[in-house]
Amino acid sequence: MKSRKVVVVEDDKMLATVFSMFLKNLGHELLGFYTDGKEAIQKVEKEKPDVILMDIHLKGEIDGIKTTEIIQEKFDIPVIYISGDTESETIERAFKTKSYGYLVKPIDKTELGINIELACIKHKYDRDISIREKRYKNLIDVSPNSIIVVVDNIIEYVNYSGLKLFETIHIEHMLEKDFFSFIPGGYQGPLKKLFQELLDGKIKMLDYSPAKIKSLNNKEYSVGIVGSLIEFKHAKAIQLVISDHTEYLETKKLLTEQNNIINNTFDGISTISLGGIITSWNIGAERIYGHKPKEILNTKFVSLFPDKDDMYLQEIIVEKTLEKQNIEVELDYKHPLTGELKYVQLSLSVLTNLGDEITGLVCYTKDITDRKLKDLDLKKSENSLKAIFDGSTEAIFFVDQNLNILDSNRLAKQYAQKFFNTEISSQSNVFDILAFLDKTEFRLLFENALEGVSHFLERPLEIENKKHYFKITIYPVTSIDDESINRFCISFLDISDKKKTEKELEETHAELKPLFDSSIQRFYLSDLDAKLVAFNKAAKEIIQKEFRRNIRKGDNLFDFIPSEVGFEEFNKKFNTAKEGKHITFKVKIKNDDGEYWAEAHLDPIKDETGETRRILFWTLDITDREKNLAALQKSEERYALIASGGNDGLWDWDLANNELYVSPRWKAMIGFDE
Repeated sequence: MKSRKVVVVEDDKMLATVFSMFLKNLGHELLGFYTDGKEAIQKVEKEKPDVILMDIHLKGEIDGIKTTEIIQEKFDIPVIYISGDTESETIERAFKTKSYGYLVKPIDKTELGINIELACIKHKYDRDISIREKRYKNLIDVSPNSIIVVVDNIIEYVNYSGLKLFETIHIEHMLEKDFFSFIPGGYQGPLKKLFQELLDGKIKMLDYSPAKIKSLNNKEYSVGIVGSLIEFKHAKAIQLVISDHTEYLETKKLLTEQNNIINNTFDGISTISLGGIITSWNIGAERIYGHKPKEILNTKFVSLFPDKDDMYLQEIIVEKTLEKQNIEVELDYKHPLTGELKYVQLSLSVLTNLGDEITGLVCYTKDITDRKLKDLDLKKSENSLKAIFDGSTEAIFFVDQNLNILDSNRLAKQYAQKFFNTEISSQSNVFDILAFLDKTEFRLLFENALEGVSHFLERPLEIENKKHYFKITIYPVTSIDDESINRFCISFLDISDKKKTEKELEETHAELKPLFDSSIQRFYLSDLDAKLVAFNKAAKEIIQKEFRRNIRKGDNLFDFIPSEVGFEEFNKKFNTAKEGKHITFKVKIKNDDGEYWAEAHLDPIKDETGETRRILFWTLDITDREKNLAALQKSEERYALIASGGNDGLWDWDLANNELYVSPRWKAMIGFDE
């Protein structure tokens, strides 16, 4: 036997000694003995052994099987496994690495020698076959024809052109699949018969056969198939050469569709010669420019823009495009039919032939009139908003998620100088400008704002020995593009005067409240939505008595209107008062004690601008007054009777109160005394 160079990978030192002795007796050269897979890989790269004896269960990060996989992939050296493990799972895993032997410990010297020789011979044979197959494979891989090799109708090989035909780039999608699963049913029978005749030697070649093939995406192609018998991986195989007949028709169809698409595209598409002459013109271009093809073809492209300088346009359209290969430019023009000012965006690029020679230009025209007008409106709006922004009575700071100030209005800059004694610069940190803010508190508030939470605060600030009050508002700013929040706004409003006024009002309220509560009149103060803001003691007592419930701030005034008034009627009166008019009315009300008369008033309460802000509804018990008026009216009626009775005797009997009034004449006649 020929002497072989051997590397042993085994972590058992005793076995290593045995292997060393066996290999010496067999006439082989031991290049090295290694116990670790990683070390073995490094040494094998340098020593280039003829064969490797590999233990499966090695110590270290990788075992013998993984080590073998790496060695085979990198160095193509035959490996013989040596192991005491006879578990089927281990053996199956080892076989998957295409090893050249599996010896079970303890190892016999003669058996070892035979396996080493067989491994080297088989490896040489496999390499020769691999080289021949690789040469053959390289030849057909680059073939422009689709080539498929089938064994027992199973696909074993597909070249690059074949993969393209089947609409895939991965050969794994095709291997080990039945070739006839890609052939529609009507074509399977004749082809299977020809395949069998070729395998049986009845025919030498598979002559041209028309058929259809389905791709992996179930797309059908019209093809022609020829074939021959070959040997592939030690087996009889049929090599098929498939030509796609649909390419020409598909190309023609595609060109027709593309022409239709181009011609009917909404945007304008035109081609221009190197001399600046229009050579094609689609419907979109006709719509945009208002010229029909017969009017515009073979005319200069610059004629579309009569208000522009010809030389300038020639330089932009032709020379710049040829220089940069593609450009974009915006132009305006007057529409020839409507006379309207229009805006277009031209995208120009070069046209080349199959030899990459520039033959002309293609121009895509997009009507951007609406966008341009919207941009102009937006610019106006931005200017208006900027004016509002800078004219605001609040100092406003826009802050990003890193707490840097992105923008601020005029008043904010004034506040920074006047109150905060600092200047706002580009990317100033909010805490540098607003140093008086409590970092712990406000950092949390800022984080909440970036999560979509708004905050409304009031804070005092001592400035030049004078206390100022500020209303501070923190609210998130949502992005227009994706509605995300990556910035927030913090605004300051000096409410010192308001606080002073509120304090004065509180003091005034404290003085007036005893008078308000001691009044016998029932006062109800509500907002314009009839929600109660305040009420006095007399109002509270009458509500408890007549409605048997407690009155609270925020209650609806309409809930306490007696039924005798009527909801609709009171609503009319309330709305009239909201318009600034004083309303007075009286009503007789029944309760558990009988009935009484009440006089009601609706008074509008206005602010300093004269605008109604509150409604004061107040009532007064006028029962005694009404009774006195009724008695007075009766007396007047009696006197009228007496006056009209002359010398005759008269009497007046009040049945309701069981009272009798007798005139003096009548008393004298019937003898009544007082």
